Amino acid sequence: TSRRRESMRRLRLYPATGISIRKLSEEFYVNRSSIVNDFKYIEDWLSTFGLKLRKDSEGRHIAGQEGDIRRAIAALMAEYRRPEEEGTAKAKGSQSRLNETTRGGLIRFFPAEEVDFIEAMLGHLETLCGHTIGEPYYINLLTHILICLARTRKGKQIEQVDGAIDVSTYKSFEYAKSLAAIIRAEFDLEIGEAETYYIYKYLISPGIGTE
Repeated sequence: TSRRRESMRRLRLYPATGISIRKLSEEFYVNRSSIVNDFKYIEDWLSTFGLKLRKDSEGRHIAGQEGDIRRAIAALMAEYRRPEEEGTAKAKGSQSRLNETTRGGLIRFFPAEEVDFIEAMLGHLETLCGHTIGEPYYINLLTHILICLARTRKGKQIEQVDGAIDVSTYKSFEYAKSLAAIIRAEFDLEIGEAETYYIYKYLISPGIGTE
């Protein structure tokens, strides 16, 4: 299970570099048939998100819509959180709202300093709008923004949103644009309008910016 999770983690976060059976076999000290079986399992799992596993000269890659790939990443990250440990103590020496289990799962995927920065950014948003983001919306929004950072760095942005409506005058969309501007300034990453719309959708779920 651990080996398969690690293979899926690399497939999702590092799209430019395929992963090969040979390299995984050497790294995990198992025969190639075990890795082949892992890939069969991964293919079945990916299919539930409308994704496929493609092979080229560099190895295996995920193929599919960017939005579906991000849903798969979020689902994989959730597997690193054990429900029975929800509500345990926060990370020591941290102002994080996350418990140790949730934070530990996130930093398996993302740098700890980025997790801290996005948490601070969301705290600023809560102060700005006078609204506390409750669970599970807080985790969903935090996770989405972290995934957005990781994928955008690899040149993988959401280019369009099916069924999008004109939200340019909505207060919640203004908040989403503010978050995109903070990300741009801090990480030197351009967050496009479609990406900003995705952030907006996560903001309206807990009622931020709505009358």
